[in-house]
Amino acid sequence: MNSRRIGLIVALAIGVGLLVGCGGSKADPPIATGIIYEDTNGNGMREEGEPGLGGVRVVGVSDNQAGLMQEAVTNEFGVYRLELTLGGYDISVDETTLPAGYTLSSDPGNYKLNVAVGRVAEGNDFGFQP
Repeated sequence: MNSRRIGLIVALAIGVGLLVGCGGSKADPPIATGIIYEDTNGNGMREEGEPGLGGVRVVGVSDNQAGLMQEAVTNEFGVYRLELTLGGYDISVDETTLPAGYTLSSDPGNYKLNVAVGRVAEGNDFGFQP
């Protein structure tokens, strides 16, 4: 193999690496989703008829990058979507944004996630009771 051909192969390999998730801009960010709901029967599990709680702030604090925090506010159905960066996160609810008198009824009170490019971590739900 001549040196021009080797240089071309190396350049192609580097270019492909950039497009496949080694820092390229085409990769989807990791996402955490869930529902904040009113646990009307107090059993800690979301069941049919239990409404979502809108306007509640959900926070993701990075385990890896000091001071990095992502946040989202639930929609009218209690659904949130956090766009994260790579690494570990502690996902929790800002209980000061809940309706007055609501307390946690589901377990866990927070989720520990380790997210990768393109991964969607679903089902990070939190139940609260008045």
